[in-house]
Amino acid sequence: MKNSRLPVTIGKVMAVIGCCSVIATAPTHAIAKRSTGILVLGAKNADDNYRNAIIWLDKRGCKLFFSGKVAGIRGALDVKDPGNMALLGCRKPSVARKIDDLSVSMPELQIVIGQFDGGQFDQKSSAEKHYTVKFSRFNNNDVSRRKQDLLALNSEAKSISNGWRQAGILIPDAAYGMAKPDAIDFIYYENPADAQNFRSDNPTVVQKVGKFNSDHVLDFAYVNSRPK
Repeated sequence: MKNSRLPVTIGKVMAVIGCCSVIATAPTHAIAKRSTGILVLGAKNADDNYRNAIIWLDKRGCKLFFSGKVAGIRGALDVKDPGNMALLGCRKPSVARKIDDLSVSMPELQIVIGQFDGGQFDQKSSAEKHYTVKFSRFNNNDVSRRKQDLLALNSEAKSISNGWRQAGILIPDAAYGMAKPDAIDFIYYENPADAQNFRSDNPTVVQKVGKFNSDHVLDFAYVNSRPK
């Protein structure tokens, strides 16, 4: 399903922040600070292939962080209406050379692989946290300012008791079954109440999110998941 373009308005941004949380299953492994990251999006009505892909990756040393059923997508970046989503961390970079084989055998999957940089995934059980996964394609008009603005946003949110926390970022090297985004961000709220209250308690920060998207982002998509 191709997503219709959403105007970057404060109202839309508030709707996106509110709707698109990934409620993660509890992880059995931590993802290293820097590792090869793989995001797998499984097609609807193809659960067996999706599960087989996770098993295939597990056998090659990739450890599952979270997985969830996809309830919907918001945004203009073309992510094909998936049914499932999983994030894995792989300590062996050689697995990247084998993803071609997985993609050929299961072409309905959407797979993104790249350098994962994160340090928050090894804290308390992720079953209690609400994750937001944002796919972005940047305009690159001012890369230095974009990085500064993003750092400032994450820092401000971290200073707020019910604000989001940055869990990590995946910088894609390759994508299969979809156009390669420039970045995939993973943020979380500590619990469902924080995710809900943040929007009403912090309208100024929500406005800054809208300005960031307007200034730096060509296309984006937020994936909304529910627990399995």
